[in-house]
Amino acid sequence: MESMSQTEFLLSNRARWGYKFLQESPEELRDILFDDGLTDPISGERMGEQAERLATTYQIRRFE
Repeated sequence: MESMSQTEFLLSNRARWGYKFLQESPEELRDILFDDGLTDPISGERMGEQAERLATTYQIRRFE
């Protein structure tokens, strides 16, 4: 069973050497849930934003 609350954060391969030693600014943690689970792979849009936009476009209410 998949659990959204158990997803991890993603570090780049540069994190292996430590952010302390990077000359440029350090990279941020990326949440795998947003990148892999809640983003439409075709449009790159967040699933919630896409659902709201489509509901407005096709005039679909929540109770329908």
